[in-house]
Amino acid sequence: MSLPVQQLFEPLTEALQHQDVILTAPPGAGKSTCLPLHLLTLPQYKTSKIIMLQPRRIAVRNIAMYLAEQLGESVGQTVGYRVRGEQKVSAQTRLEIVTEGVLLRQLQHDPELSSVSLVIFDEFHERNIFSDFSLALCLDVKQALRDDLRLLIMSATLDVQALQQFMPDAECLECEGRSYPVDIQYSPLGTSQKLADKVAQLCVQSVNNNSGDILVFLPGKADIQRCAEHLLSVGINADVHQLYGELNKAQQQAALKPAQHRKIILATNIAETSLTIEGIKLVIDSGLEKHASFDLNKGMTQLKTVRISQASATQRAGRAGRLSAGVCIRLWEKESHSRLAKDSTPDILTQDLSPFLLESLVWGTPIDDLSLLTQPTAAQLSHATQWLSQLSALDQQGRVTSHGRTLQQTSSHPTLANMLHQSKAMGEQAHSLACAIAAIVESRDRASNQHGTVSGLLYQLQQNRQHPLWKEIHQWHARQNISITDWNLDAVALLLCLAFPHWIAQQRRAQSYLLANGCGAALNEQDPLTKHPYLVVVKAGWHEKKSDADIYLAEPLDIHQFQLHFSTLIDTRQQCEWVADKQQIIASEQAYFGKLKLGSAQIKAPSQSQCADIWHAVLEKQGLGFLPLSERCQQLIRRLAIAQQCEPALEWPDFDEQTLLAEKALWLLPYIQQYTSAKQLGNVDFYSLLLQRLDWQQQQHLQQHYPEKLALPTGENATVDYSANGDVTISARMQQFFGLLESPSIAQGRKKVIVELLSPARRPLQKTADLAGFWQGCYQEVKKEMKGRYPKHYWPDNPAIAEPTTKTKKHMQAQKSRD
Repeated sequence: MSLPVQQLFEPLTEALQHQDVILTAPPGAGKSTCLPLHLLTLPQYKTSKIIMLQPRRIAVRNIAMYLAEQLGESVGQTVGYRVRGEQKVSAQTRLEIVTEGVLLRQLQHDPELSSVSLVIFDEFHERNIFSDFSLALCLDVKQALRDDLRLLIMSATLDVQALQQFMPDAECLECEGRSYPVDIQYSPLGTSQKLADKVAQLCVQSVNNNSGDILVFLPGKADIQRCAEHLLSVGINADVHQLYGELNKAQQQAALKPAQHRKIILATNIAETSLTIEGIKLVIDSGLEKHASFDLNKGMTQLKTVRISQASATQRAGRAGRLSAGVCIRLWEKESHSRLAKDSTPDILTQDLSPFLLESLVWGTPIDDLSLLTQPTAAQLSHATQWLSQLSALDQQGRVTSHGRTLQQTSSHPTLANMLHQSKAMGEQAHSLACAIAAIVESRDRASNQHGTVSGLLYQLQQNRQHPLWKEIHQWHARQNISITDWNLDAVALLLCLAFPHWIAQQRRAQSYLLANGCGAALNEQDPLTKHPYLVVVKAGWHEKKSDADIYLAEPLDIHQFQLHFSTLIDTRQQCEWVADKQQIIASEQAYFGKLKLGSAQIKAPSQSQCADIWHAVLEKQGLGFLPLSERCQQLIRRLAIAQQCEPALEWPDFDEQTLLAEKALWLLPYIQQYTSAKQLGNVDFYSLLLQRLDWQQQQHLQQHYPEKLALPTGENATVDYSANGDVTISARMQQFFGLLESPSIAQGRKKVIVELLSPARRPLQKTADLAGFWQGCYQEVKKEMKGRYPKHYWPDNPAIAEPTTKTKKHMQAQKSRD
């Protein structure tokens, strides 16, 4: 039976002789399974290779097996594949199906792709970051080295218009496809209903009422396992298979191959495209997927459950109509479907760019100069540059170093590459241990994701040589071209520091830790690791409702050993700070690694400039009230406020708190920067410092017309009180004001002075700004009361013409007698 894509064989063959091609065809049209076999028959590919890029390993293996079967061959003859750590190719291989950066490695090793005539980018709509990056390098190769190299971009749901603008010279071909109707139904998950319950309910109904196999799309492994357990518990009459990336090849093949008995496949989004799964007539779509997104602030990739795009929903539904009419049940409201994003966000906007920045610099083209369909953000590039610089992969000018080129050649993330390379200098045993650690870190095996320590996991591996992780450990040793040795597990923590310095963790309290990158992380309360003040975190995960990451895998760290071996990474800072409890400036030398304070030691007195900065900060926080300003200083500030009010033309400087604080660097800080405590500030003549803000003429005018004291009729001086509310007051015994007909004034008569009249015992009797009026009025009432209480003192009938005095009547008479 012919496939829809066959109608494009002739125009595709013609187009590929002269230009690149963008091809769109619906699911099941034969893009991945029929088209490559046709290309192998063309003359131009008889003596050269075709590389087909696939975004997933499981698809690579299955497509290679299928194509080889169609040729009557085994994989590795005409059709082969390469994935990381595994390959089946030979000298006869003309079609290589590759993934996960394999094409990137080939491009870096052989920029001309000298033996390759065609590169196929399959399922390009997924916008895998390796696909985007590899396409950019291939376009670079075409422009500079190989104008005969052809590129074929294929997808079922592709934004052709955007891609055509990006590749204007490419031919666009579209396959109409063979359409089998898929009945789209909507059955939203109830607010209190669990996903596993809903899936079991629908599966039971379908098994009883319909024919064909069932494919269920679920977000991740945990949901798949819960649903599998639930289906088995209800005794459903079908085989239940699981399909996700962490399963081994045998388990994945069991889910994919045709079976005699009816089956239900519980899968992640790896089943959306490329894989051939026969017999599916019902798709149950949760509408969710696990999306790995790199958080620039945390320096960690977070796995979040998110809504799928409309394009993914279309792909999933298409699985039910590959071979015949089918049904797709979507577990969301029909009305909300249009609100789903049209396409998924390209990986290049959500992933850690440090490996790709390093690749681009080794390639010789800055990443922002590459022909990328979507450009990364400035924040992503900044983070990647900073991280590669910390690993010494880039110099201060952002150029790749020889160490950076070494890391790139390791074919792993720069962090692990750094550990592997640096471990060589520590000896063969440490190098072998680093390979084992790399295998654990990158493995998807369940054992490596359990809570515990790396050394504990390595010890278990030493006791069990049949563990599946040994295969990956051997692969890492082969890539490093070394043999496996006995491991000294005491070196685990230091090796991990080479790979995960940003995840060194310092205990804050109980199970809570602070990471060197400034993020929080936490252990389970019962975790024995809580007794260790320092850890190196290897695997952790963030949950949307928690601020701290959950630590899954870590290793205790002897911080003294870290300081000894990584002294160049430790930042020693002299810190000067205000210690509120001691009311003192204290200088110390502090050791920091990232956001972690590793230690502190007090040093000699800080410099005057440091003290000035601290006093500046203290005053900004606490205001002028912090200074031990005397009452005389306060009076000066108030005198100036009244002077400004009375005579603004004299251009007095502002003495309000806001201005004094704003200008403290001019009148205050230079004169207190030698002091380190609040107590020492008591030695400062703040009055003189404030007075110096006035010029000489202003000072003279202030002393003359806004005096601190006023002369009384008796010859004594009374202190003038300038209050915050603008009143000016003098206080003295009433007898000292006798003979004074008018109240005194300041500011050349502009401001009346309030007179506070006191009793002989200096108790307040009256306040007035109209002394003449008081003599004529209220005085007589006061006199009657005071004369009886203080008979020895002088209480004249007419105080306006009486002699002022400070003495009693007896002393006044004695004075007259002497006179």
